[in-house]
Amino acid sequence: RRYNFTKAFLGTSGVSVSQGFTTPDPEASALKALAASRAKAVYMLADSSKFGRITAAAILPLDEAMIITDQTPERKYLDSADVIAV
Repeated sequence: RRYNFTKAFLGTSGVSVSQGFTTPDPEASALKALAASRAKAVYMLADSSKFGRITAAAILPLDEAMIITDQTPERKYLDSADVIAV
């Protein structure tokens, strides 16, 4: 809570239009959400296997972060978030 970030790069285990970014660990979810709330820009790192996957604990809605991934995802994700495919 004492730190501020220009950019936060966070990993995620799941990316879903309905549930946003998720992770199986509630403690990790809380920490990532806190870091995101303290950052000017948030980037979620998710390889293509994470799309359509939902795990137990929500981190953020899709529209609150830019997604960095290895392949361009389906159109529904592009409509919900900014995506960089590298």
